[in-house]
Amino acid sequence: MLQSLSVNGFREALIECTKRYHLRLSAQWRSYVDSLTTHKSSTRYLFFTPAEQLNELKQQFYECSSKLYDQPVPSAAYLISRVIILMESEANYWNKKMQLIDGRHLSGDHSFKLTKCILSNKTKPFTAMYTLMNEYGQVAGWWFTTGTGMNELEESFKKLKQ
Repeated sequence: MLQSLSVNGFREALIECTKRYHLRLSAQWRSYVDSLTTHKSSTRYLFFTPAEQLNELKQQFYECSSKLYDQPVPSAAYLISRVIILMESEANYWNKKMQLIDGRHLSGDHSFKLTKCILSNKTKPFTAMYTLMNEYGQVAGWWFTTGTGMNELEESFKKLKQ
Protein backbone atom coordinates (compact mmCIF):
# COMPACT_ATOMS: atom_id res chain seq x y z
CA MET A 1 0.00 0.00 0.00
CA LEU A 2 1.27 3.43 -0.93
CA GLN A 3 1.93 5.54 2.18
CA SER A 4 3.00 8.86 0.72
CA LEU A 5 3.95 10.36 -2.60
CA SER A 6 5.55 13.66 -3.48
CA VAL A 7 3.99 15.93 -6.09
CA ASN A 8 6.71 15.04 -8.60
CA GLY A 9 6.25 11.36 -7.75
CA PHE A 10 2.52 11.72 -8.37
CA ARG A 11 3.25 13.45 -11.68
CA GLU A 12 5.52 10.58 -12.73
CA ALA A 13 2.85 8.05 -11.68
CA LEU A 14 0.32 10.00 -13.75
CA ILE A 15 2.61 9.80 -16.79
CA GLU A 16 3.00 6.04 -16.31
CA CYS A 17 -0.78 5.68 -15.99
CA THR A 18 -1.24 7.62 -19.23
CA LYS A 19 1.26 5.38 -21.02
CA ARG A 20 -0.51 2.23 -19.81
CA TYR A 21 -3.88 3.65 -20.88
CA HIS A 22 -2.44 4.54 -24.29
CA LEU A 23 -0.99 1.04 -24.65
CA ARG A 24 -4.38 -0.50 -23.91
CA LEU A 25 -6.10 1.82 -26.40
CA SER A 26 -3.52 1.07 -29.07
CA ALA A 27 -4.11 -2.67 -28.65
CA GLN A 28 -7.86 -2.11 -29.01
CA TRP A 29 -7.31 0.09 -32.09
CA ARG A 30 -5.04 -2.47 -33.75
CA SER A 31 -7.58 -5.18 -33.03
CA TYR A 32 -10.28 -3.04 -34.64
CA VAL A 33 -8.15 -2.35 -37.72
CA ASP A 34 -7.27 -6.04 -38.01
CA SER A 35 -10.94 -6.94 -37.80
CA LEU A 36 -11.58 -4.74 -40.84
CA THR A 37 -9.16 -6.80 -42.90
CA THR A 38 -11.08 -9.97 -42.19
CA HIS A 39 -13.38 -10.57 -45.09
CA LYS A 40 -15.71 -13.51 -45.13
CA SER A 41 -18.10 -14.41 -47.87
CA SER A 42 -20.90 -14.35 -45.36
CA THR A 43 -23.63 -11.77 -45.88
CA ARG A 44 -23.37 -10.45 -42.35
CA TYR A 45 -20.11 -8.68 -43.27
CA LEU A 46 -21.42 -5.71 -45.18
CA PHE A 47 -18.28 -3.62 -45.30
CA PHE A 48 -14.89 -4.34 -46.75
CA THR A 49 -12.17 -1.76 -46.22
CA PRO A 50 -9.64 -1.23 -49.05
CA ALA A 51 -5.92 -1.57 -48.27
CA GLU A 52 -5.25 2.18 -48.69
CA GLN A 53 -7.82 3.03 -46.05
CA LEU A 54 -6.40 0.39 -43.69
CA ASN A 55 -2.93 1.91 -43.98
CA GLU A 56 -4.39 5.33 -43.18
CA LEU A 57 -6.24 3.90 -40.17
CA LYS A 58 -3.09 2.24 -38.88
CA GLN A 59 -1.20 5.51 -39.12
CA GLN A 60 -3.90 7.48 -37.29
CA PHE A 61 -2.91 6.02 -33.93
CA TYR A 62 0.41 7.49 -32.82
CA GLU A 63 2.87 6.04 -30.35
CA CYS A 64 2.80 7.53 -26.85
CA SER A 65 6.34 8.93 -27.21
CA SER A 66 5.50 10.59 -30.55
CA LYS A 67 5.30 14.38 -30.75
CA LEU A 68 2.17 13.93 -32.85
CA TYR A 69 0.38 12.31 -29.89
CA ASP A 70 0.87 15.51 -27.87
CA GLN A 71 -0.73 14.36 -24.62
CA PRO A 72 -0.35 17.19 -22.10
CA VAL A 73 1.13 16.31 -18.71
CA PRO A 74 0.15 18.65 -15.87
CA SER A 75 2.95 20.54 -14.18
CA ALA A 76 3.72 20.13 -10.48
CA ALA A 77 2.47 23.68 -9.79
CA TYR A 78 -0.89 22.88 -11.41
CA LEU A 79 -1.24 19.68 -9.38
CA ILE A 80 -0.47 21.54 -6.15
CA SER A 81 -3.05 24.23 -6.95
CA ARG A 82 -5.74 21.59 -7.62
CA VAL A 83 -4.91 19.65 -4.44
CA ILE A 84 -5.12 22.82 -2.33
CA ILE A 85 -8.57 23.63 -3.76
CA LEU A 86 -9.69 20.06 -3.09
CA MET A 87 -8.36 20.11 0.48
CA GLU A 88 -10.03 23.43 1.24
CA SER A 89 -13.36 22.27 -0.16
CA GLU A 90 -13.34 19.11 1.96
CA ALA A 91 -11.86 20.58 5.16
CA ASN A 92 -15.15 20.51 7.11
CA TYR A 93 -15.77 16.89 6.15
CA TRP A 94 -12.34 15.75 7.30
CA ASN A 95 -12.55 17.74 10.53
CA LYS A 96 -15.87 16.09 11.38
CA LYS A 97 -14.50 12.69 10.41
CA MET A 98 -11.51 13.17 12.70
CA GLN A 99 -13.84 14.18 15.54
CA LEU A 100 -15.40 10.70 15.34
CA ILE A 101 -12.04 9.01 15.91
CA ASP A 102 -11.25 8.10 19.49
CA GLY A 103 -9.03 5.60 21.23
CA ARG A 104 -7.83 4.33 24.54
CA HIS A 105 -4.23 5.17 23.82
CA LEU A 106 -3.25 8.27 21.92
CA SER A 107 0.28 8.96 20.77
CA GLY A 108 1.69 12.04 19.16
CA ASP A 109 4.80 13.04 17.31
CA HIS A 110 6.32 16.06 15.62
CA SER A 111 7.16 15.68 11.93
CA PHE A 112 9.48 18.04 10.09
CA LYS A 113 9.30 16.54 6.59
CA LEU A 114 6.07 18.22 5.43
CA THR A 115 6.88 21.67 6.76
CA LYS A 116 10.05 21.79 4.65
CA CYS A 117 7.75 22.07 1.63
CA ILE A 118 5.59 24.91 2.99
CA LEU A 119 6.70 28.46 2.20
CA SER A 120 4.89 31.74 2.71
CA ASN A 121 6.55 34.89 1.33
CA LYS A 122 9.80 32.88 1.00
CA THR A 123 9.85 32.06 4.71
CA LYS A 124 8.80 28.98 6.64
CA PRO A 125 5.78 29.82 8.82
CA PHE A 126 5.91 26.48 10.66
CA THR A 127 8.74 24.32 11.91
CA ALA A 128 6.81 21.12 12.51
CA MET A 129 3.49 19.33 12.23
CA TYR A 130 2.22 17.56 15.32
CA THR A 131 0.12 14.47 14.61
CA LEU A 132 -1.99 12.68 17.22
CA MET A 133 -2.95 9.07 16.47
CA ASN A 134 -4.89 6.33 18.24
CA GLU A 135 -3.73 2.75 18.78
CA TYR A 136 -4.98 1.77 15.29
CA GLY A 137 -2.89 4.38 13.52
CA GLN A 138 -5.87 6.61 12.72
CA VAL A 139 -5.18 10.34 12.83
CA ALA A 140 -7.20 11.91 15.64
CA GLY A 141 -5.78 15.39 15.11
CA TRP A 142 -2.95 17.36 13.57
CA TRP A 143 -1.61 20.87 13.99
CA PHE A 144 1.12 22.98 12.48
CA THR A 145 3.46 24.30 15.17
CA THR A 146 6.19 26.92 15.26
CA GLY A 147 8.24 24.93 17.74
CA THR A 148 8.53 21.57 19.40
CA GLY A 149 7.41 22.61 22.86
CA MET A 150 4.30 21.01 24.33
CA ASN A 151 3.03 24.32 25.77
CA GLU A 152 2.13 25.36 22.22
CA LEU A 153 -0.18 22.35 21.91
CA GLU A 154 -1.97 22.83 25.25
CA GLU A 155 -4.94 24.73 23.77
CA SER A 156 -5.34 22.16 21.01
CA PHE A 157 -5.39 19.31 23.52
CA LYS A 158 -8.04 21.09 25.58
CA LYS A 159 -10.23 21.46 22.48
CA LEU A 160 -9.67 17.81 21.65
CA LYS A 161 -10.72 16.78 25.17
CA GLN A 162 -14.06 18.56 24.79
